[in-house]
Amino acid sequence: MFNNIEEKTILPFLIFKNNSKIKDYTFEYLDNTVIKVSYDTDFESDNGLDLDEKGYEEYWAIAFELKEIVKEGKSVPCKVGELFEVNYKNFPYIIKSSKGEIVVKNV
Repeated sequence: MFNNIEEKTILPFLIFKNNSKIKDYTFEYLDNTVIKVSYDTDFESDNGLDLDEKGYEEYWAIAFELKEIVKEGKSVPCKVGELFEVNYKNFPYIIKSSKGEIVVKNV
């Protein structure tokens, strides 16, 4: 089950990815960071608290490999070649497919 923000970000991305089979994307962030990434996997995750702890939260996450830093800003998540997690809390402003089409615009 997706929360309200995930329904506007994570879910449209997953639907596009599953229908297109495209693995490579460009992420654009509000701080002008632009990176090229490759989809790895998606999974359910949580914030690390115990199930019975106040503030426990589950959410959907997507793992990507950072392939190239096109324009460096504060949002570069890791080093080139490493995997990083995207979830509704750190979702890029725009995701474009390797063909240049906008997959998701986080408004």
